[in-house]
Amino acid sequence: MNESETLRRFEKAEPVNDAQTGAAELNLWRVTSPVNREICTDMAVSFVSLVAWLAATVLFVPITYELMSGSRSTSRIWTLFGISVALVAVALVCRVLSFRISHLGAFRLE
Repeated sequence: MNESETLRRFEKAEPVNDAQTGAAELNLWRVTSPVNREICTDMAVSFVSLVAWLAATVLFVPITYELMSGSRSTSRIWTLFGISVALVAVALVCRVLSFRISHLGAFRLE
């Protein structure tokens, strides 16, 4: 099946069956093309949220190490803890922002 035949069937709203996999092919990028910018922005913001969340989680390793070592100085512990709390806040704000962007894009697509 060539590309022009696939496009004609798509324009008629008929699913196209792939002979090798037997799965119906649906060109989602063509359907969602009006909101591609929102989709890409949403994925980028979600990625930032993921990185911030992972960084906050990784920071608990040196915090735990400092607590287990019996160090008398707590300034490093509080500094690392403050950074991890700030990263969790960034992750949550990015998650909410990502949710909002994706839903506004979905409503615009409708």
